Amino acid sequence: MRMNIEKIGFDFKGFSMHKYILILLALFLVGCSPKYVVKKQYIPKKEKSFAGCVQTCEVEKSVCKQDCKNQFDFCMSDAYTRSKDISNIEFLKYDEEYEEYLLKLSDYKRHRHQFDRNYRKVENDYRYFRKRCARTKKHYPCYREHELNKKLLHMRSNVIVYPVAPIKPSFEAILVKQQSFCKSNCGCDESFDRCYVECGGAVVPYKFCIKNCD
Repeated sequence: MRMNIEKIGFDFKGFSMHKYILILLALFLVGCSPKYVVKKQYIPKKEKSFAGCVQTCEVEKSVCKQDCKNQFDFCMSDAYTRSKDISNIEFLKYDEEYEEYLLKLSDYKRHRHQFDRNYRKVENDYRYFRKRCARTKKHYPCYREHELNKKLLHMRSNVIVYPVAPIKPSFEAILVKQQSFCKSNCGCDESFDRCYVECGGAVVPYKFCIKNCD
């Protein structure tokens, strides 16, 4: 198994060759380690009444699964209706926020243009007095350099911020979220296992290897 060290995402600067090998070996072992799934072994009770009891469990499991499917199908259908209602509200809200964003953007462009013009003027004055201070060492040029530098810092810290555009809603994303509330697992298998044990049988979970099993 070949590895591209640059794509692993670690900083290998200063690592010895021994550490390189250890890391590559660890990645190799992780990629080649066995993969398991949990299965169940059902051990019946050796009594005639057991079969009838388990048959009842199976009927209850079948009914449970059918009810669960019906509930899931209804929920998924209802999720579409809910998503349409939610998206209508979200899009109306988005339209309002976008209009507000356009106004803020217009203000930003106007103020930013004025700011840039003022900033360039102060910056040019600052450079002028900085050169004079460095050349003459006189009080006034150095004082003005200091004052203008403070003003530049203040202007930079108070510059108008570019407005953030609202995020346009997505009906697909809303639908996926609403569908995520629909349960496709109602615990029917777990209920069957409890019923099976109550009938006198045993349910033994075990790991079953499905990949890299050698």
